[in-house]
Amino acid sequence: MSVFWLFVIAGALLFLQGRLFRHLAAKSVDYARSFSKPAAFTGSTIEMVEVLSNRSRLPIPWLRVQSRIPAALIFGAGSMQEISGKMYHRSFFYLSPRSRVTRRHTVTLSKRGLYRVSSVSLTGGDLFGFGNCEKAIDINALVYSYPKLISDRELPLPCSRFMGDMLVRRFIMPDPYMVSGARAYRAGDSPREINWALSAKTGELQVKTHDCSADPKMLVVLNVQLSEHQWDALDEKQLESIEMGVSIAASICLTAIDKGAEAGFCANTTLETDETPAFIAPARSEEQKRLILETLARLTLRMRLNFYAYLEAIEIPDGTTDMLVLSCVDSEKIETEIQKIRSRGINVMLHELKGGKNDA
Repeated sequence: MSVFWLFVIAGALLFLQGRLFRHLAAKSVDYARSFSKPAAFTGSTIEMVEVLSNRSRLPIPWLRVQSRIPAALIFGAGSMQEISGKMYHRSFFYLSPRSRVTRRHTVTLSKRGLYRVSSVSLTGGDLFGFGNCEKAIDINALVYSYPKLISDRELPLPCSRFMGDMLVRRFIMPDPYMVSGARAYRAGDSPREINWALSAKTGELQVKTHDCSADPKMLVVLNVQLSEHQWDALDEKQLESIEMGVSIAASICLTAIDKGAEAGFCANTTLETDETPAFIAPARSEEQKRLILETLARLTLRMRLNFYAYLEAIEIPDGTTDMLVLSCVDSEKIETEIQKIRSRGINVMLHELKGGKNDA
């Protein structure tokens, strides 16, 4: 009889401690996750930081944290597990009473994109595995993987020459709207530049002088098609050519802004998460650089509109002086639309990326 009651008491204790630890795991554990940087360039290594807190006066014997992770985030060996073709990250913890644990994991950004971890699953329990408890926690840990940048020396020669010509024109072409003063009339000066009020005051002809042209505005336009009549989505191998265009666009826009020009970007595709059109009007600021990089990171590369139709419909911002078109394909229809843009006084250059094909 005493043995019976001993088992009963032991069973009751196991049951009670199981419920106790389930309660502690569910109510007393706080969890937070973040990345050490909000953004980094593709190929960079950052850290994913996990912070757990135990607010109770009792320890949590074991706690497992599991979450689905995008395959483009490469973790160290041993922390990842593949389940049904999807990658999951797992961490195991012991939490002492009223403790706080911080764990850092090295992560390599292998591809361009916006990567988000929206929830984690916490599983904890007692010493004997009888009182397991599982709960989900919503988090918002995200990181931008910016496209790789290309150095000035590695940029395709037509693109670097185009950008150089645009920047040079800034200093050799006077802006008719930026009057800096006046000087005496010289043979060959346009009569339209004569300042008649000042000429009457001084008794001799005076003409207006102008500052160098205002900061040039450049728009980089990316075509995400490999052929003019393409409608299906591209596979990973085909996307490499478009990804090179993304890197060229990022490099040129950032270099142009650093050298005093206004740069913008657009493409015949949309942005992930909200499917908005990819369009950024030209501007010059550190915020503009960040906006361009974040937009390029979010490009879906799914065609939204055939490129020649996109060129026809695009609303080019006022004051745009130069347009660089990056496309894997050229065609008569595309050239026709480019000529229409040139007729508006905009300097347009098309750089043909590798990997495209012209449809018969």
